[in-house]
Amino acid sequence: MWTAAFRALNEEFGKPVLVTSQPKLSDLLSGYLYNREISFASDPVFLSNDRLIFNEQRPKGTLERRGDLLFQRLLAQPFLKALFERFLLWLSALHSTRHNHLLVNIDLLAHSYAATERKDRLIWRSGAHAVEIILNNFHVRPRGLQGELYFSPEEESHADRLLDGAGLAVGGFIVIEPGTKTDYFGTLRAWPMERWQETLDILQLQLPDIRVAQIGFSSSPLLAGVADLRGTNFRTAAAIIARARLFLGSDGGMMHAARAVNTNAVIVWGGLCEPGLLAYEDFHRIIHKRVDCSPCGLLGNCPNGHLCMSGILAQEVADAIRQEISIPS
Repeated sequence: MWTAAFRALNEEFGKPVLVTSQPKLSDLLSGYLYNREISFASDPVFLSNDRLIFNEQRPKGTLERRGDLLFQRLLAQPFLKALFERFLLWLSALHSTRHNHLLVNIDLLAHSYAATERKDRLIWRSGAHAVEIILNNFHVRPRGLQGELYFSPEEESHADRLLDGAGLAVGGFIVIEPGTKTDYFGTLRAWPMERWQETLDILQLQLPDIRVAQIGFSSSPLLAGVADLRGTNFRTAAAIIARARLFLGSDGGMMHAARAVNTNAVIVWGGLCEPGLLAYEDFHRIIHKRVDCSPCGLLGNCPNGHLCMSGILAQEVADAIRQEISIPS
């Protein structure tokens, strides 16, 4: 999502974007508007993107870190945090007018698509996509919601070798990622593994010539009847998706990667948040059941039996896949 915002900023102002983390006290006292200890130069989402530049990473001394810690404790007060962020946005805008780049602190709460964080849940912002929420802080309209990913020739060749080794032809297979990260929202974005398998079983009966490759965590259960490409890094997985006929998954990083590389997708979407906040409804097929308790924003532990996901049946997902790849029933 950030790369879509960066594209809009770059095209609006004609300058590269300096991607940074918000400064701490020691940085401000030294005249920097970013945290010198953090650099996003090696972030897999931003690699090879010519619109972006990055600060040099520099260590801090013990006294600087102690001062930073005290400053962060002071900013634990929500009012002071919001006031500080508004000040930073103003300073960054002023900096950007005086330099040949735009400075963006990407970790400000002002850029978050959550309006409030409570003990057990997030309260979402409404009325806009996350890309629009970010760009509103810069008074810029998006040039579309699609992000960007750029691959090196070596990365392209590596993906091709993996496909050759698995016997997969470019454009002739579907990529599936049935797993989801659970460290923040628990299993709220997860569709039952048996439903993923049931969907594949239906497809193998209806579309026997379509191969399926599974990506994702190496620890994820391996589905039956797939080419096993689990355990690749994010960029390799994205390059594989770029060569696929369709991506099948849920809300997560690979969904955003699929949009960035222009691959059609069928996305199984739960009730954690509305699709309009994060999904690409103009390009992907979103399978979503609206239930009374959604969007819940819960940080795990659904009290209602995960109705939003359990109500999605394998047959309707299989039907959506068949429609997306234009094969009649």
